[in-house]
Amino acid sequence: VFNLKTKKEILHSKNSTDDIDEEENVVSDKYKVPVSYSILPGVRLNSQVYMDNLHHRYYKHSSRNNVIYLVCENQKNKTEFCPVMASISVDMNNNRIKTTGQHNHLPRQVDISMVNLRRTICLQATRSGSLSTPIKQLYYQAIITNPEGAKNYSLSQSQLSVRRMRRRRRRQAASII
Repeated sequence: VFNLKTKKEILHSKNSTDDIDEEENVVSDKYKVPVSYSILPGVRLNSQVYMDNLHHRYYKHSSRNNVIYLVCENQKNKTEFCPVMASISVDMNNNRIKTTGQHNHLPRQVDISMVNLRRTICLQATRSGSLSTPIKQLYYQAIITNPEGAKNYSLSQSQLSVRRMRRRRRRQAASII
């Protein structure tokens, strides 16, 4: 015959083993070594962000002798500085990455579809033939190809970024003349 106290002990023991399993998974994820990387478009027009298979992001630091050296995105953040550096080959077919150590932070979640949507809109908006095209029209055309990205990137956000990029482009054209 079960009484209430016995049921509570059984439930508590099941929950504690689940907590231990979750802690072990977090610890094992923390010490994994990145093996491969992918290239994401950056916020600026021709910039690139490198993301390893553990979802940590890196920026290009320098390149020498067919090797590109990368720094962790948190090296720019003084409050959460991360000393990890990485190196990759210049050869695009070789997507192996080597790091200098373990990150002292968890990776930020990146919405890749939103990044692609933002890049598509900005590229279309800064083409010489479409500088007078309304931003709303460009936004709706880009949503057709990247519908998932529209969840986290609104029309007002795209209007702000496109106006900024078009202003920069007009200043450059005026200085050339």
